[in-house]
Amino acid sequence: MSNHCIIKATFTILPQESVKTNYFIDNPEVNMETIGKALKGVFPHTLYEYQLEAMKTILAGNDLFLTVGTGAGKTEVFMFTILKELLEEKISNVVIIYPTKQLAADQEQRLALYCNHLLEATGKKITYSRYNGDLSKEDLEQIEKKKPQIILATLDKLFYRCFKEDKYGFLDWIKLTDVLVIDEIHAGSGGYLTHVREFIAVFKQTNPTLRIILASATVKDVASFRDNFIPSANIIQAAGRRGIVRVMILPRDSLEQFILNRIEPYLQKIGGVCLVFVDSIRKVSQLVAKFNERLMKRTGLPMEIVKLNSPFMCINSQLTEQDKADILNQIKNGSLRFLFTTSLLELGMDIPKIEHIINIGWPITGKNGLLQRFGRLRFQDLTQKKNFTIVLDTDRPLDNYYLENYRTIKTILEENITEQTLFDSKSLQRMKAFVLFRLCMGQTTFEEILSYCQTKECEKITKTAIVMLMADGILRTRNHKVKNEKRELVIADEQELSHFIRNHKIRSAEKRWVIIEKSKENERVIGKIEEQRILRMALPGNLLYQGKHGDIYRVLNLLKGKIVVEKLHLSKSTIERNKLKPPVFQIEKQARVQKFGKLTIRYGKMVIQRETAEIMRYTKTGKKIEDNNQQKQSYHWQEKTSGLLAEVIFPKKVGYKEKRETLSLLKDLILKCSEIVLHISEPSFRTVVNVHEGKLVIYDRGGELGNAAYLFREFQKINNQMRKLVQNNVQIQQPYETILQLLDQVSDDAIKMVNSLLSRENKEDG
Repeated sequence: MSNHCIIKATFTILPQESVKTNYFIDNPEVNMETIGKALKGVFPHTLYEYQLEAMKTILAGNDLFLTVGTGAGKTEVFMFTILKELLEEKISNVVIIYPTKQLAADQEQRLALYCNHLLEATGKKITYSRYNGDLSKEDLEQIEKKKPQIILATLDKLFYRCFKEDKYGFLDWIKLTDVLVIDEIHAGSGGYLTHVREFIAVFKQTNPTLRIILASATVKDVASFRDNFIPSANIIQAAGRRGIVRVMILPRDSLEQFILNRIEPYLQKIGGVCLVFVDSIRKVSQLVAKFNERLMKRTGLPMEIVKLNSPFMCINSQLTEQDKADILNQIKNGSLRFLFTTSLLELGMDIPKIEHIINIGWPITGKNGLLQRFGRLRFQDLTQKKNFTIVLDTDRPLDNYYLENYRTIKTILEENITEQTLFDSKSLQRMKAFVLFRLCMGQTTFEEILSYCQTKECEKITKTAIVMLMADGILRTRNHKVKNEKRELVIADEQELSHFIRNHKIRSAEKRWVIIEKSKENERVIGKIEEQRILRMALPGNLLYQGKHGDIYRVLNLLKGKIVVEKLHLSKSTIERNKLKPPVFQIEKQARVQKFGKLTIRYGKMVIQRETAEIMRYTKTGKKIEDNNQQKQSYHWQEKTSGLLAEVIFPKKVGYKEKRETLSLLKDLILKCSEIVLHISEPSFRTVVNVHEGKLVIYDRGGELGNAAYLFREFQKINNQMRKLVQNNVQIQQPYETILQLLDQVSDDAIKMVNSLLSRENKEDG
């Protein structure tokens, strides 16, 4: 390996800060003297003008949309005002909703610090608790019994909870909450934000005195964003807070030397931490294993000793909660210098001593993700200098575009404005869930349920959802003597309702299997893995990375929902994944059809099947098994859904590479144009490609009632927008023949230009 480290470009992002006042939190002008005196020791800062204005807005009883750049203290705005009103008994309970479980856990620690200081200073105890999927059934039941004054929840947990029996009156307590806070609202998209909007609307109508606080990073088109949720909210904006940031752009092959020879010695000297973002759970573990290997060769120590003292560690969503907690504690006590992570740590978690952030590859969360990661740098004062490095792979079109056009990155970081947030507005499947949600929240008549509709189209979708729920046997009507709009809807079958909600997904998260390590002494859970990844890397005999050190495990057996593994004491870090056959798509014969030149679009019920072509099995010593007889056993994964099948007719002379590039461009264009024309965000859809047959499938969890059906009906608009998008961003040079037949005048440069507009790439490894 060469010792030469190439840096493509460097530039500096200048300091930025909002306007400050001369007031501390305990000044009489702030109207928070009691909590100010108690908390000044942990918050010894003068307030920003926006903080003072926002606090006054909340205390005046108004709804608020607070949009502020990262690191400027927006959390304290709503936390301090909430604590003041709880102490003065002007309110009795508050619900704060976070986009992730990890962020809720992190913010609980901050709240605990404030509440402990208040108890010591005033003698008054404020009760609080998390309420999310990390807690056991027994813990959740205790929370429901005690009804703490502040609930820090995820929206998913609260939404699903509304459909269950309310044994302790917890839901009635939540319905009558005085303040509802949605933190980091900009971080959501698609179905999640549609549920947030529904949640706010229903709670506000159920409880008109409820105050809503939305907290966000700086967003594009602020008024439009606010109006999607609560038009009555006062808007308060402010810049973020940062010191001097040196940004470096590196090609991928310089990463190892950059970390080992430049960053690691520097961090060891100053005692800082480097956060490394990689958008692949597998690659996060691989990189940690690889760097630990380098340390082993450099020191001559056994791998187990190296791991115990290694400055490299990884964290991702598949680790156990205990492992995550241990890692964060090691970061905080200074024993780790490099933490490799997926987007798990993208949102707002307070990790001290971060001096450098490295982002590998353009984020799958796009521009918003890059800004969130950039915002993890925190500054005690504006004279501080820190580093942000972006590592880009020339083999990936989107990475290569930004590598060649790095000034675009400078503009993005300086402006620090997130993308426009998009909603899933047409899904019948979601509307059915919303009708049931409104019913469970006490909106029982046709008139009440339809009162949320702002347009004729929304009203039509809502009425259709009600009819379908009645046809499914979940709902029925009563009070037939009154007018139709006054009739009540009631649950006809609790079991059918329960079945529907169990299968309703707020996010597009995959079903996960538990990974269990088996040893002579015992068995223990070491993490989870998405079901769709099992064929590729978790069949019997496979090796997989797992754990905070990038340990290697061999799969022993598959049980229902469980993968049993054994740990191997290896230093090998290169593991081959199973090879899969091209996916097979079987669509119903009566599928609807549209044709656009060489492109044919079908929509209907279908079966997607994936099957192994070769399984990479290994011995207990990590040696690959070459016995062909062992490769004959085949595994397959099948999914039944309703979706859109796009097929491109290629000339016989066209090669695999050209087909792959054409289908990749087609997929990205369709998804991007769906955002532009139909306001359906990319994460709402899933895609599967068969390059050999020139086929692309787009589907969602809504089945035949979802947004894929709407996409098919409106595909003429999508086709028109695709042409506009390409033609407006192209300088014609040498067009690819195959793409030319699909879309007019699309060249190699066009692919780069269009990719520059796309916010995400293929998520197969995500």
